[in-house]
Amino acid sequence: MALPPRPSPRLRIVELHQRPELASAALASLAAHPPGKHHLIGGLPHRMGLPPIPHDLTACLGVLLSVSATDLLGTVALVPYSDEQATLWGPAAIDGYHAAVPRQLLAEAKQLLAKANYTSIRALVDVRNRDLRAFLLSSGFVSWKENHLLERPLTAQDEATTTVDLADPSHHQTVIHLFATAFPEAEHTAAGYRHYVLLENGVVVAAAAVRPGGRRSWLKLIAVDRAHRGRGLSQHLLSGVCHHERVAGAMTLALEVLEDNKPAQALYAKSGFTRTWAAVIMTAPV
Repeated sequence: MALPPRPSPRLRIVELHQRPELASAALASLAAHPPGKHHLIGGLPHRMGLPPIPHDLTACLGVLLSVSATDLLGTVALVPYSDEQATLWGPAAIDGYHAAVPRQLLAEAKQLLAKANYTSIRALVDVRNRDLRAFLLSSGFVSWKENHLLERPLTAQDEATTTVDLADPSHHQTVIHLFATAFPEAEHTAAGYRHYVLLENGVVVAAAAVRPGGRRSWLKLIAVDRAHRGRGLSQHLLSGVCHHERVAGAMTLALEVLEDNKPAQALYAKSGFTRTWAAVIMTAPV
């Protein structure tokens, strides 16, 4: 006699702060998808491609869990990107994208963002992760542009230059204004970054913002004053940044750049950066 089908477990979506004992399991579910065909790209730019750590979760807007009794069935994290948009990290579900878990997580994530007055959501999908891309396309996301993660090893051959150094307090306002002019959408704040300046006759003509990260530092911004562009100053500044970051203990300098930003792609290639992996940026309304 055939047994009756086993009922499906009742799924509940909770926030991580409601089930803090599941923090390690939630982190492990995201860490189980490193770069490759199942890669789930971390939403924090300076942590992309690195093994997730507990602080990565605490830096999120929220972490949602799909649970059944004591079991964790799925995880999705939401990372701030701008005042209107958040970045999706996940969902990571034990049954992949063919069961109810990822759709429930995504639906709850959108509701959470709507309550916080966000208007859209973005996701970076490794070009090799076809399953996640298909899931997001079926969930109302559209592809925007391709994004590349570039890295450059730092070596003893990275020489010092007397015109590139850490910004001092007298440079602060000039540096922030330079970034705001070049990247008005970047919403850059000084906290957590080292700022480097390229000086000519004591005047800041170019600047870079670097996020320290142990063995891998992250280059967030590099800008040249409009009046001094076209002179190769960006490459000169990058050389100085690489030297100083190596002295500070970093082994690698990394950054992200859009595939269609040809001038930046050429600059970084000439400066020794190579592509580690590529992602498609996908967006959807909340």
